[in-house]
Amino acid sequence: MKYNFSEKSLGDDFCHETVEQIKVAIQKGASSTFLGIPLAGMVTFFRFLATTDIAHFVYIDAQHSLKYSTRNDLFLSLYNELNGEDTQIVSINAFEECKKKLKQLVLSQKRVVILIARLDYIKEEISNGLLADFKSLADIDLGKII
Repeated sequence: MKYNFSEKSLGDDFCHETVEQIKVAIQKGASSTFLGIPLAGMVTFFRFLATTDIAHFVYIDAQHSLKYSTRNDLFLSLYNELNGEDTQIVSINAFEECKKKLKQLVLSQKRVVILIARLDYIKEEISNGLLADFKSLADIDLGKII
């Protein structure tokens, strides 16, 4: 999805060195984790990154996108971003639907990068295997889904 966040106006020089390092990691197909202290600008940086042409970005802000702090709600939000529309179908298995959408997306995109800001908002789910679920999404096409 092509995002049109206001952070795009920060320009090509915004965090240039960091963006270049991330670009290299994406080209290598390496997944990364970025840690930042609250209110230090990570959301601004992620939103800026999502406006670039480095890869096909999928952006989720866990604090603002999720109705409930659950794994299924996170994957429903991811599905909505992958689908390009706001679907409130709670009866679907959002995780499996995300897999299907990603399989289709990698056919037309060189790299798909999933950015999740404020993942700590659903910290209980992280300890319950959420990261393993994201690893299995990346395993759909190694090096293309980051």
